[in-house]
Amino acid sequence: MAAGPGDVAGDIRSGRLKPVYLLYGEEEYLRDEAARRMADACLDPDMRDFNYTVFRAGEVDLASVAAAVMSPPAFAERRVVVLRGFDELSADEQRAFVGAIQRMPRTSLVILIAATADERTSACRAIAEMGRVVRYRRLYENEAAAWLARHARERGIDLRPEAREYLVRTLGTSAARLAEGFEKACNYAGIGAGGTGPADSGAGGRHKVTLDDVMAASASEPALGIFDLVDAIGQRDTAKAVAAARRLLSFGEVPVRILAMIARQVRLILQTKALEAEGATLKKIAAATRLQDFMVRKYLAQAKNFDTEDLEDAFIALARADVDLKTSAAPEGVVLEKLIVHLCTYRARGVSTSSLL
Repeated sequence: MAAGPGDVAGDIRSGRLKPVYLLYGEEEYLRDEAARRMADACLDPDMRDFNYTVFRAGEVDLASVAAAVMSPPAFAERRVVVLRGFDELSADEQRAFVGAIQRMPRTSLVILIAATADERTSACRAIAEMGRVVRYRRLYENEAAAWLARHARERGIDLRPEAREYLVRTLGTSAARLAEGFEKACNYAGIGAGGTGPADSGAGGRHKVTLDDVMAASASEPALGIFDLVDAIGQRDTAKAVAAARRLLSFGEVPVRILAMIARQVRLILQTKALEAEGATLKKIAAATRLQDFMVRKYLAQAKNFDTEDLEDAFIALARADVDLKTSAAPEGVVLEKLIVHLCTYRARGVSTSSLL
């Protein structure tokens, strides 16, 4: 069975680190965070400068990297050597380097970092035999919200569920962007990195960061308007949705991205509605949609504002708006507002979508 990020976290918690790790994937923040935590777990801060070396492939010869790996630690039990850009090495160079580290002393920890990796290669297989090869892929929404909750807990902060949802829905699932948004909210709430500050304490005595903190700290983020927009459409609140769309455009948000977020909202409303009609439980809907339970509840509530015909009409309207944005001479704002009014308006049954466009 392939190793995952959870295995790396378990190794760090147990203090039983493998000799070598290859961390790769598109989620750079989590990949680099894992490397940092491994180094922190086995290095004394006072001796870190003597026993921690970072190399970049292409900027140094592999003989120098191998020499660092073979060197004993100075005044400490472990030495950590990080090689970034492992995927930039040729297949022959990877094999040669892995062959060299197979003879390294037990006091060395080697962390290889790459954007991509082919786990079928002989080099990757050899690394997996010695240690772990782990991919850090983009998080799904439910994973991003859960990671954000853990990230906050580790700092002694209670990040409220609605605040987590807001961050994920507006900033996406990039861990780096979420961490930045969280830090901004903490700063706004007057909470330091260690959870110290005047903010109200939440569950378990943690300092609390609320939805208001997140919104106020990120007031200039164009993405926040998308959150307001799609929720207003889900509530079929025309005035609020049009105002949110205008605000987004004034921030310079790309109309096609706004349209994509509206389409996503409609798709999730339809999906949760259909699954509920089939008798699926909340947990099954969450698993199928990759959403947190509290987010599923929100979509189910919004689904009550639409029948299936409304949602089918919505996809036709979205397709027409997509064509208009790309080919029509009409202003983009007009196209979007026309779509929003259509989606938010309660219509008599039997009225075709084409007659309203």
